[in-house]
Amino acid sequence: MGFEEGDEDESLLTCIVCDSPFGMTSRFCGECGSSREQALGIERARPSQKIRPAEAVHHFVDQPEESQIFAETDNYSSRQTVRRPSRWALLRVSLSMRIDNVIFYLEYHGKKIVAAGILTFLVSGYVFTQTIIFLNSSPVTIVDEYVKAVSLRDNKYFLTDSSLTPNKNITPLLPARFNLWPDAETASWINFYSWNGWLESGAAKAKPGADQTPLYIPFVATSKKKLGIFREDIWRIKGPMATVKIDYPKDASLPIYINGIYAGTVSKPLLPSGTYYALPGPLKISYGSNGEKTDSDVDFFIGSSGQYYA
Repeated sequence: MGFEEGDEDESLLTCIVCDSPFGMTSRFCGECGSSREQALGIERARPSQKIRPAEAVHHFVDQPEESQIFAETDNYSSRQTVRRPSRWALLRVSLSMRIDNVIFYLEYHGKKIVAAGILTFLVSGYVFTQTIIFLNSSPVTIVDEYVKAVSLRDNKYFLTDSSLTPNKNITPLLPARFNLWPDAETASWINFYSWNGWLESGAAKAKPGADQTPLYIPFVATSKKKLGIFREDIWRIKGPMATVKIDYPKDASLPIYINGIYAGTVSKPLLPSGTYYALPGPLKISYGSNGEKTDSDVDFFIGSSGQYYA
């Protein structure tokens, strides 16, 4: 049996039979004489010996540089499919952020918000109560009374109300026989009302029939205190009432017809020329006999207010 040993400067292996070192290229262990395979544990040197698994040979590979690793990682990440969050998830996140902002705002401005809430409650209560008071003091009644006076041609109603005829001592009321409105003598007036208690003003539109000329009636209110801090409106028709100035033509021989009623001649009129308060309704003045028309004839509708010239 021969032995072969390696050089002294050679790296050594360890014999598993006798735990002695031997050369990397030796065919036998120099201490116990076991063959290379037995010394490395590949074969059994004795029946009780366990075969040791062969150790894996580790190959050292140059590691890539750090920048290369990051580049490869970025390339890999760029190849991955990016999954966008759902709308529901985005909505929940957005809602959560909004709620957090609201809570923060309420905590930070708590005193101001409480004061503003109390002030809003008081103002709302005042406005609501005042509105109820305004609704209970509507102008419907005074408008209905005015319409009734127009329908009946009640001169006393207009002369009694100084706001409608403030200059009645200077400006007389047009005589009722020349100031007729036959279509108004009906109980079927159609009235529409619109008013604002806060602004203390309003208007109504009244018609004696569906096909008749409408009459616009403005009205205003004066307020008085109620329950200390509230006020109540007292409504009245806005005056003064309409006036008409009558001037006859120069031809003294012409007859005069006012609303179809003979009123004398220009030289001797039954109704002197001048300015008169006039009730709402049509006013026709003609100067022709037997229904003839002249250039001096006038025909217009007098409203509830304004100035007219005939």
